[in-house]
Amino acid sequence: CVVRNCVATGYNIGNADTVINCSADAKYAEAFCVPYTDAKGAYVEMNILDSRNGLANNLLAKINGTGHEVIIKMADPAYIPENLEIKLSVWEGYGNFNKNAVMHATDIKLENETTAKVLLFPGTKNPEIKSEGEVVKVSKSK
Repeated sequence: CVVRNCVATGYNIGNADTVINCSADAKYAEAFCVPYTDAKGAYVEMNILDSRNGLANNLLAKINGTGHEVIIKMADPAYIPENLEIKLSVWEGYGNFNKNAVMHATDIKLENETTAKVLLFPGTKNPEIKSEGEVVKVSKSK
């Protein structure tokens, strides 16, 4: 599967979903998201396509929920603009319409083979992260 130029999200990943051999860009919205706080056990292997020359987006991926394993790859570091970020435990971006949800990303295994920063917002617990990009613990919820 290949998704390009989406204005919402390339892939909306839910509970126990498996997404492999898929590609998306993040020109206008995140390449993929696991938006739901009650989602558990998703497995994602995503290749990021050329995301340069986009508009009004700084989100490469959003991850909420519990026990997901996520691998993010790229063919060329030039495909990832410096402003794109991978965010854990956030409302922003597509999905999660439960106004009473408490944002969290618990026991997430993330292998970020891109240069994008990984931002760990409050609610991120027990992450296991390997990343080419910087990993930053953020003290304020977004």
